[in-house]
Amino acid sequence: MQKQNFEELKRKLPRGWSKLISEKIDGKYTPGTVKQMINGYRTMNPAVLQVANEIIEFFNQKHTENEKPD
Repeated sequence: MQKQNFEELKRKLPRGWSKLISEKIDGKYTPGTVKQMINGYRTMNPAVLQVANEIIEFFNQKHTENEKPD
């Protein structure tokens, strides 16, 4: 991934994302390792990237639902 993609990914993830991703991949990587992957200091594991994108999509969907008028 390019540096710009890492920055965009970090910007879109909610607070506590590293722990959330670690739990979602059954603790295969610690939250610290996940954070290093997202920050570009370690090789990105495809499963971590997929879960990160799923979390972003989920939170974007929730945010969109909350903006709809009743």
